[in-house]
Amino acid sequence: MLREFLFKLDIIAPLFALFFVGILQAREKKVGSFSNYVLIAFFILQLVLNVLAGYLQSIKIPNLWVYHLNCQLTHVVFTCYFVAAISKKQIVYAGLTVFIIADIVLLLSVQPYEVFPSYPYALSSFILVCYALVLLNIVIDKIPTFHILSLKEFWLTAGVLTYFGSAFLIFISYHYLSEVATRNIYILWQLHNIFIGLGCIIFTKALTSKQWIRK
Repeated sequence: MLREFLFKLDIIAPLFALFFVGILQAREKKVGSFSNYVLIAFFILQLVLNVLAGYLQSIKIPNLWVYHLNCQLTHVVFTCYFVAAISKKQIVYAGLTVFIIADIVLLLSVQPYEVFPSYPYALSSFILVCYALVLLNIVIDKIPTFHILSLKEFWLTAGVLTYFGSAFLIFISYHYLSEVATRNIYILWQLHNIFIGLGCIIFTKALTSKQWIRK
């Protein structure tokens, strides 16, 4: 029962997050800031693509291309947020360029669409974590510490650091462990789903927090 729940947590977590968004929108009659749209897009992507991956697997159709698409679209969605949030946009553009080039190289040589994209996931996670640390540093420098916990930027970066920081460690070791411990590789995916669940919880907190008004 617990094992089945953990395997489906990457669907359950974004589904409940979207349910919360529906309640919030019904109460306030609006979605709010651009960052809220980014989080909603992330929830929808995870829900739709993870359901699709599970369905294709259930009918024995190759589904690894779905994970490639998930990695790429998720990276683009959060890149859009950090482009808007970070004043030094060249950092984000440089990271996006590195990701695109590396993803193409990996697709052509190491992990094509019929192989699970552990390295693109790891690279994407690392880059997004770097963006989050840059933004968090900016917020800490500008805002008194006792105000930080009320800010949307803090909770959004906390969600990025929680999920993508953990995902980096999981995916950077995924390929190696899939070869030396094939029978136990499912444990890594369960850990991934736990962290995406925690990420979704933190992101829903960001949805209800106030936007930092820059002066």
